[in-house]
Amino acid sequence: MKFSRTWFGRAFNLLAKSVTIAWTLVGLTGAPTTNDFSGRLGLTPYATKTWGTYAGSLVANGSLRMTYANGQSCLVAFDRTSEGPARKITADFSFSATAGADGFSFSLLNTTTYGTDGISTLGQSSAAPTPWEEPELSQALSVGFDIYDPDDYQGLGAHEISLHWNGVELAKRLSPVDFRTGAFIPLHIEISFVPGGAELTVVVGGTTVYAQEFIAGPVPFESRVAFGARTGGLSFTSLLDNVQVTFDDSYVAFPQVQAVSTFSKVWINGGNRAPQKTVSLPIPTRPWERVVAKVQLDAPPNGFDVYDRQMNLSVTAGGKTVEIARFITPFGRRGGPGAGPADGHRARVIAQC
Repeated sequence: MKFSRTWFGRAFNLLAKSVTIAWTLVGLTGAPTTNDFSGRLGLTPYATKTWGTYAGSLVANGSLRMTYANGQSCLVAFDRTSEGPARKITADFSFSATAGADGFSFSLLNTTTYGTDGISTLGQSSAAPTPWEEPELSQALSVGFDIYDPDDYQGLGAHEISLHWNGVELAKRLSPVDFRTGAFIPLHIEISFVPGGAELTVVVGGTTVYAQEFIAGPVPFESRVAFGARTGGLSFTSLLDNVQVTFDDSYVAFPQVQAVSTFSKVWINGGNRAPQKTVSLPIPTRPWERVVAKVQLDAPPNGFDVYDRQMNLSVTAGGKTVEIARFITPFGRRGGPGAGPADGHRARVIAQC
């Protein structure tokens, strides 16, 4: 199989991963994480941490008041209720948000990294916690709800929902439902681990925003639930209630991922516009379940330029060429060698074929 890409002025890495179909299930169901903040017995314990100025209790009128003034940030992390990795996690909760800034998120925290309870292992500094609407949490699977967009030149409104794994945003789209009404809106999230990654479904007020969206990379892990919200120069009121998270099929063993490296830090420029490389994929003992291509952009030796550069990724086999991915960099964003995420140039493309 031959891989090719066409680009100009960028360097990036490509790693293709193949995963077989077989797995082993042990069909156990762990205890759910549940809390309606009523204070009654039997609810899942949780810990909170706040940044900024808060007055009084976070629990008010039977819900958790996470933000209501400028410069606030709130994290609530529930204790582990289900031991071992789960194949499917289903989360239902109610959230109320007004217009303003900045947003909130739901996360599944890997207990190997963050412990089984408490807040101390989350590693959030006292001065600068993660932006909860775009959570940058390592070894966590998160859904971010962004209510502020200063560059909303189309006037579509700031109600975006993004998917994150291991601190990296992998998908973002505008929610057809504006969840900044101030009323409680039911939110439904399903996470199903599959060979090669996870499929996420997100439903807002009965409207599906993501339907089995594939996210490459995560494997089943023991987890616990966390929510975060923050305000900035603008504020918004956010309330959390009726948390119900279930963990089904408590263990899944997928076969070992087989990786094939194609390009590694190849500089694409005027003299090398369309590099190609021929590789042999492992011979499977049964049909592949999924083939995943990962692409990472890095700064070339002379830095990024400001132009919007297009790229496509194709595979050729048996005399037939099929394009499997394309993307473009943002115009007007410049970065030098070693530019990081703050420069707006870090990008990752996940292609499934």
